[in-house]
Amino acid sequence: MEPHSQKAESAPSPSLIHQDLDLIVRTIRDFFSADTERVVVDSPRDHRRITDFVRNFMPRLKSKIVLYADKVPLFEQQGSKKKSPRRWSAESGCVRAAPSSLSAPKRSPRWT
Repeated sequence: MEPHSQKAESAPSPSLIHQDLDLIVRTIRDFFSADTERVVVDSPRDHRRITDFVRNFMPRLKSKIVLYADKVPLFEQQGSKKKSPRRWSAESGCVRAAPSSLSAPKRSPRWT
């Protein structure tokens, strides 16, 4: 029997059988690859979590994780402070920035 199956058999109902990684680490797991130029993180705590994950599962990519430590906020420094146009996406059910001001992986079906 698999560990989750054993836990499911012995746990009272309702019980949490499996908890996935948090959003930041899931994003790194799903989208970070050798094709990624770099990942810039402006939180020391999040940088540490990401580097720990990458060290364990993608050690060759660890050098691509960069901690942003400048005084100017990251998005202001990148010119993202401007008000970007928003539009409704019926497919994803959310308001999002127009593609010209936002980049997403090409393999992501929700971003066109």
